[in-house]
Amino acid sequence: MKSDTNAPSGGETAASLSNIYRSLMKSPAAQAAVREAQSRLETDGELSAADRELIALCVASVNACPYCSTAHERLAEAAGVAREDVAATLSGGRPSEPRARLVVDAARRILERAGGLGPADKADLAAAGLGEGALVEIIGLIGLYTTATYAANLDRTPLDPEFRKPG
Repeated sequence: MKSDTNAPSGGETAASLSNIYRSLMKSPAAQAAVREAQSRLETDGELSAADRELIALCVASVNACPYCSTAHERLAEAAGVAREDVAATLSGGRPSEPRARLVVDAARRILERAGGLGPADKADLAAAGLGEGALVEIIGLIGLYTTATYAANLDRTPLDPEFRKPG
């Protein structure tokens, strides 16, 4: 029989989790799936933390998620993404740094076309440094971050203190 409690996985207390995980705990199965996907993509994936945060910003922007936009703005800057590139990504613009621009362009193409990139798109992205493995990883990250943004929007997840802007 499945438990009906919202107990966190891994022996954590609800108080030790960020607000997005508290929102996801309303479905322990969904929360566990998100945490597992996040862990695998962070440890086994080929994309960098900066790449992942840029993808998160694209998804947060498309899904108009205030929680995710602000949280990933802070996390992207901590991962080394220039503040100007973060702002450009959130506003639908293009980052100036070449790798950031490549990752954002790829994520947006995948989002706009529901993954349906043609041979020319895939060849262009591969020539620029994003092979099919990286593209599938971007799709996995889009799925992960879409789940988080939908949960945050559904729950109107409040921003964690560590993500609030100073002042």
